[in-house]
Amino acid sequence: MTVLGTAFGIVFYLLQVVSGESGYAQNGDLEDAEPDDYSFSCYSQLEVDGSQHLLSCAFDDPDINSTHLQFEICESLVSVKCLTLRKLQEIYFIKTNKFLLIGDSKICVKLEQKALTCRKLNIIHIVKPEAPFDVRVIYREEANDFVVTFNTSHLWKKYVKQLIHEVAYRQEKNEGDWMHVNLSSTKLTLLQRKLQPDAMYEIKVRSIPTMIYFKGFWSEWSPSVHFRTPETKVPGRLEPILLTVSILSFFSLAVMVILACVLWKKRIKPIVWPSLPDHKKTLEQLCKKPKKNLNVSFNPESFLDCQIHKVDGILAREEVESFLQDTFPPHLEESEKQRLGGGVQGPNWPIEHVVITPKPFREDTPPKCLTGNANKS
Repeated sequence: MTVLGTAFGIVFYLLQVVSGESGYAQNGDLEDAEPDDYSFSCYSQLEVDGSQHLLSCAFDDPDINSTHLQFEICESLVSVKCLTLRKLQEIYFIKTNKFLLIGDSKICVKLEQKALTCRKLNIIHIVKPEAPFDVRVIYREEANDFVVTFNTSHLWKKYVKQLIHEVAYRQEKNEGDWMHVNLSSTKLTLLQRKLQPDAMYEIKVRSIPTMIYFKGFWSEWSPSVHFRTPETKVPGRLEPILLTVSILSFFSLAVMVILACVLWKKRIKPIVWPSLPDHKKTLEQLCKKPKKNLNVSFNPESFLDCQIHKVDGILAREEVESFLQDTFPPHLEESEKQRLGGGVQGPNWPIEHVVITPKPFREDTPPKCLTGNANKS
């Protein structure tokens, strides 16, 4: 048993010695080991400044001490073999027109002259477009929708002109509830019925290559734009102004109807519809016999005190006048004048109511009018 235990002890000791020489470290020694992972990522932007292209690279681990590290790109270049990237804080970049844009390039992380790690990348497969800008939201009341428009600098470039845009919008009170819409144009229509009424919304846009020839990553988000949706009019609900006008119109119409009913027969109907005379009653009025003691006649002689008879001439008139002077004494004539109050005129005065027609006198007409007047007086 003693020999067997000694043999197992020697074997165990030899195993520990072999494992130590092969480089396996203890658990505590793993934390003290120097990191040797220099993984990085790069992206390109074409025609950022005229014909110059931009290449940017950065380490995946931001805690790496990159003081003495540098990036170098080789292959697929024009007129040069390698180019060294410049450092700006934690970003390494280079702006040049030496990229061939055909084939893969070799990008290495170097410490002085020693290459720590290298990657093969194609410039046209790591394209990151520029962020969209000038995002606008216009509300169309007639169509009840919102029109979203934006611009991108790739519309005027020779490369990477075809992009896919992603429009993201959300209600401000919902922090993570984003709605996404992909489109190839720079115009989007949002229907009002799909949005909450009287709510504030936030919207932003980003772009990515179409993956047909140029491939790459999403661009940065554009600056956010906010817009508010209008209130939705509830069916059957009237606005205060419209309700007031409706009530006043109803009462005004009611007052007009009442006044029309009251004043219809006396005021309105005679003006609007004047009464026409009845032909039967009109004929009865014309044919009705006049009342008694009513001097109504169309005969011109009825308007005279006495009938006018034509005499033969001036001689017959003188004989009548001389006869009247002999018949009435002077004192009787004066008494008659006083009794009648001057109502009877003398034979020398012209009679007030006598009308002499301009027709010529006939010789055979006797002066009956004068004789009759004399007898009455």
